[in-house]
Amino acid sequence: MPTTENTAARNAGKTGNAGKAGNTANVASAMKAPGVRVDGLTVVYRTPAGELPAVRGIDLELPAGTITGVVGESGSGKSTLALSLLNAVQPPGRISAGSVEIDGLGDVVKLSGEDLRKARGRHIGYVFQAAQNSLNPLKTVGKQLLDLGRSHEIEDLRGLVRDAKDLLGRMGMDGARVLDSHQHELSGGMRQRVGIMLALVLNAHLVVLDEPTTALDMITQANILRIVREVHAERGLTTLVITHDLGVVAEVADRLAVMYGGRLVEQGPTTDVLSAPRHPYTQGLLRAIPRLLGDIGEARALPGRPPTLGTVPARGCVFRERCALRMDVCETEEPPVVVRGPSITACHAVAAADAGVDTDTTAGTATAGADAVPDAAHPAETADAPESAGAGEPAGVQGTRGEQP
Repeated sequence: MPTTENTAARNAGKTGNAGKAGNTANVASAMKAPGVRVDGLTVVYRTPAGELPAVRGIDLELPAGTITGVVGESGSGKSTLALSLLNAVQPPGRISAGSVEIDGLGDVVKLSGEDLRKARGRHIGYVFQAAQNSLNPLKTVGKQLLDLGRSHEIEDLRGLVRDAKDLLGRMGMDGARVLDSHQHELSGGMRQRVGIMLALVLNAHLVVLDEPTTALDMITQANILRIVREVHAERGLTTLVITHDLGVVAEVADRLAVMYGGRLVEQGPTTDVLSAPRHPYTQGLLRAIPRLLGDIGEARALPGRPPTLGTVPARGCVFRERCALRMDVCETEEPPVVVRGPSITACHAVAAADAGVDTDTTAGTATAGADAVPDAAHPAETADAPESAGAGEPAGVQGTRGEQP
């Protein structure tokens, strides 16, 4: 059954669609794009210490026709969550609980064999983190395209090649030359665009992009993000972007979900989360971004290190070891889900602040309310953005494109 958090996420998703979603998906696109509902998803990996959760209790909705970004430090469970949408978690990992409902497909977790194989590519497109790792170095791109078509029993292979050339051409590439090339003959940006083409050529309407701009130069990054926006709008997609670069989600995402230690700690409309973050972890990520304008010394790294699979706390708040607002209750109880408008936060300190309660933390006494947890009423405290920054992006990410620590 859907959890309280997931019900809140669905309501928040409906409200948040009034933002960027209206600009990126028209009515026709939304009719084709599938909605996705992740309920109570838990993924565990078998280790000598037993089965340990890499992702636990994830409740997330991808509203039809929107772009959702998932951010967090390395090891937070982002890629595991993305692979779960395809039911592609490999041993020694497995999906131990929860469901992934996709409109037109049903629960992907329950699919197997031929049904699951057909769903991948036909309904769900996946662009891998390192494009060269998803391409066969011994075959040209064109031969791999034909293999993809045959595996999905496409009868009109000539039509498939035409579609691939058209997609590559719209991404600024010579389709014929690219299809006749091996992966080592293409640049990093070209390989990434080939990955996007292979994810879309079978007309999938749910697309997952895992770190689409990692290891690319700034100009290529900008081109890839432009392509993502254009293809998303033109083909009527529901898109999930996995990244640890807040500048990426600020440019393309309608909604933003923040992960830490295998948990979702905050989610909501991108502009709301970035301009007025409520969870201490989201605030820390924004403070860690170096500014191109103003005092570069204002950037402050998060203390400590993110937990590994073996050190994630089994109970309580997973962020407590690095949190300045840590309370005794964080040691033993799961953070409550706090809903404010279209945004959702899982944090004891935020819940106490909203309730107007003073709480003692291990780092000292924190006064609840706006002084303890910055919000929309105090954007300057939250974002530390220079006054001269442009208004094209949310406060806190203006003039930035740095990767998170």
